[in-house]
Amino acid sequence: MNLEKNITDAGVEHDSRNASRKQLKAKSITVCQIRYGNKTRTQQVCNLFNAKYLNNPITQSTVNKIEFKFRETGDVKDLPKSGRPKITQDKKIDIVLSMEENPQSTSILVASENEVSQTTVLCILRKENYHPYKFQLVQELNEDDPDRRLQFCETMMDLYQTNPNLHQQILVSDEATFCLNCTVTRQNCRVTN
Repeated sequence: MNLEKNITDAGVEHDSRNASRKQLKAKSITVCQIRYGNKTRTQQVCNLFNAKYLNNPITQSTVNKIEFKFRETGDVKDLPKSGRPKITQDKKIDIVLSMEENPQSTSILVASENEVSQTTVLCILRKENYHPYKFQLVQELNEDDPDRRLQFCETMMDLYQTNPNLHQQILVSDEATFCLNCTVTRQNCRVTN
């Protein structure tokens, strides 16, 4: 049937994209192709479309709205919204500059400084391609490390020979960084760049 072929042809674009807006657009295009290509009833369009895309069903009202939008504007995209933007360009610049000046600052702190919500700060930073990075401390290996390791093993073997209970006097920690006089907290150390 020609109607099912239109669904399959338009579905190629729908299956290859994951974003919800793109899926909605692909759905809209598919519905318009089905509707205008064969002049079928709304219920038939819904049944065929829902049979093809089980995860994203549509209703008759959705088909009617998409068809109306397509007839009015010639496209299925939403019209640009009128009114003032949610946040001014100056605020956006202030937020980005505050992260540039202090990359270790948190989004909550930047939000309170600029009197906007944390969600707005995160959205602006994401749009400006800023990403939070977590520090990862690694042990630097030097050229003389193998010699030092060998020397440590030999020293420990000698100490163990003289004191068989040496293992009871050694404290072992599972932390990668262990300091008695400094504080290194890797769990909450973030930099946004």
